[in-house]
Amino acid sequence: MNEKRNIDEGYICDHMLLKMARWLRIMGRDVLVPAPMDDGSIFELARSTGRVLLTRDKDLSGKRGIRSMRIMSGKITEQLREFLEEFPPDDMGRSKSRCPLCNGPLRRTKADEIPKEGVNKIPDGVLERHSVFYICFCNKLYWEGSHWSRIKDLLDGLGVIPDLPD
Repeated sequence: MNEKRNIDEGYICDHMLLKMARWLRIMGRDVLVPAPMDDGSIFELARSTGRVLLTRDKDLSGKRGIRSMRIMSGKITEQLREFLEEFPPDDMGRSKSRCPLCNGPLRRTKADEIPKEGVNKIPDGVLERHSVFYICFCNKLYWEGSHWSRIKDLLDGLGVIPDLPD
């Protein structure tokens, strides 16, 4: 791909890039990861949705009729760097972090507003140390613990600032 693309575009990652898809969602990108499917089916999905296909598959990335990008590296930091060279972050169009598992929007919530079934999934001590949580419609809960610090450090090294919901 020669021209720079808009941050608001949607993407599709094939299963070779599942880990990358999760990181892109944290960065606020709208990324679909369909069930494993043959090249023809994923091509048709990219064509019909107008999303950019991200793949490591040389043949699939070179097909005419879809917008695609071949990711060359097998290492996540380098994969993200490749992506950001083509789709650089734009502070004016920054999107809120999404659920890394399902791609849904996250919503900020307080500990006392978490549904009971969600509270039961929180490790001991987390409720005492954190007052703000983020929840997805898939009921996955997130908080700004030590794991979040490592995520921010990796993204900061790439020039990306993740943006959690207010």
